[in-house]
Amino acid sequence: MISEWLVKVAGRRALKGMGDMTAQKIDPHFSEDLGRVGLYVHIPFCKRFCPYCPFWKVAYTPERAEGYVEALKGEIDLYRERLGSVEIGDVYFGGGTPSLIPEKLVEILDYLRSRFEIKGEIALEANPDDVNESMCDMLREVGMEKISIGVQSFDDQILKSIRRRHDGEAAYRAIGMAMEKGFFLSADLMFALPGQSLDVVMADVKKMVDLGVPEICCYPLIPYPKTKLCRDIKNGVVKLPPARLEKKMYYSVMGFLIDRGYDAGLWEFRKKGAGMEYATCTRSDEHIGLGASAYSMVSSLFYTNIARLEEYSKSIDQKKLPISSWVRLDNAHTIRGPMMELARRGSIKRTELGESNEKSMANMFRVMKLLTMIKERDDEIFMTRRGNYLLSVMAKEFMPGPGKRDMV
Repeated sequence: MISEWLVKVAGRRALKGMGDMTAQKIDPHFSEDLGRVGLYVHIPFCKRFCPYCPFWKVAYTPERAEGYVEALKGEIDLYRERLGSVEIGDVYFGGGTPSLIPEKLVEILDYLRSRFEIKGEIALEANPDDVNESMCDMLREVGMEKISIGVQSFDDQILKSIRRRHDGEAAYRAIGMAMEKGFFLSADLMFALPGQSLDVVMADVKKMVDLGVPEICCYPLIPYPKTKLCRDIKNGVVKLPPARLEKKMYYSVMGFLIDRGYDAGLWEFRKKGAGMEYATCTRSDEHIGLGASAYSMVSSLFYTNIARLEEYSKSIDQKKLPISSWVRLDNAHTIRGPMMELARRGSIKRTELGESNEKSMANMFRVMKLLTMIKERDDEIFMTRRGNYLLSVMAKEFMPGPGKRDMV
C-alpha cells in the first residue's frame, strides 16, 4: 500500500495552493481573444435521488421545469451581451437527469442557436428508463450526436441497493435503441459498490462488450461528502468492499477490455476504430456553465452558479449573472487539463503540456516514474497498467471525499 500512499501525497501537494472559493458575486469580463468556448447546461431534475450523487438536484415537476427553462434563456441572454458573437464549441447537457425533459432540451437548443453559432458537438446524459424511440428521434433531429447512458450495473439487486430507477432489462433496451438511432454511445458502469462481487462486475463489463458499446466508462464508487452514502458509511450503515478487492476489480476490468480491443484511459475504455469519443466541453480549459450550480472555467476564473432555483431565477430577473462564488486560477489549477488528458487518453505529448505546466508537474512525474506509472518515448508520456490503477487512486485526491474540504 506504500504506492497508494505516495500517489495520494503527490495529489495533495499538486492541489496545495488552490485557494478557497470566495463567496461573493462577480461580473466577469471576458477577453476579446476568447475564440471558441464550450457550454455546459445543468438540468437539475430527478425522479429519484441516488445516494452517492454529489451534484445539485431537485425533484422533478413539469412546473419547475417550465420556470427553470425560462430562467436558462435569461442567462443565455446575459452571456450573449458579454460574449458577443463568440463561437460556441461543444454543448453538453448534464444533471440531474436531462433525459427527463427532451422537449425542453430542444427548446433550449433552439434558443441557444438563436443567440450563438454552435460549431461543436452536442451531447447529453440519460437515464435508461427515459430512452425510447420518440426521445431519440426528437434529439437526433435537432443535432444531438452523443449520449451517455448511466447504466451503473445490469444486476437488479445492485441497482436496487443504489436506488436506481431502472432495471437491467431497461438498460439493455436503452443501449440497443441509442445505437440503432445513430448516437455515439458512452455507457457508465460502477464498481466497488456495497455488496458487489468481482463476478458481478465482470458480468456487467462482458455484457457491454457483447452489446458492442464503443465507449465504456467504468469508475469506482467515490463517497462524496454531504451525500447520503457518505453519511451511511460514517454511521456504519453501509460497508464498502475492501481496497484489495477494489484493486482487483480495476485490474480485471482493464485487462478484460484491453484484451478485447479497447484502448484504456483512467476510467474510460474506447473501442479501437470507434471513430469518435465522448469527450465533453468541461474537459477543455474554457467552458461556461449555464444553470443552477453549474461551474465555469474561463478567462482565468473558476466560478460556480447559485444552486437554489428561486435565488438563481431571481438573479436572472435582476439581469445579473447568477454567480455565487469564484476563485482566480493559479498554477495548481492549470495542471487540471493536462492531467485529465493524460488520464483520459492514456498518453500525452510534452508539447501539449507546455513549459510552465511541465515545471508545475515535475515532482508528480518523478513520483509516477519511480512507481513505474509512466513510460516515456520521444516526446510522449504513456500510462502503464499499474499507472492507470494508481492514477485512479490519485484521482480521488482531486475530488472531494469523506473528511475532505468540499471544494465546490
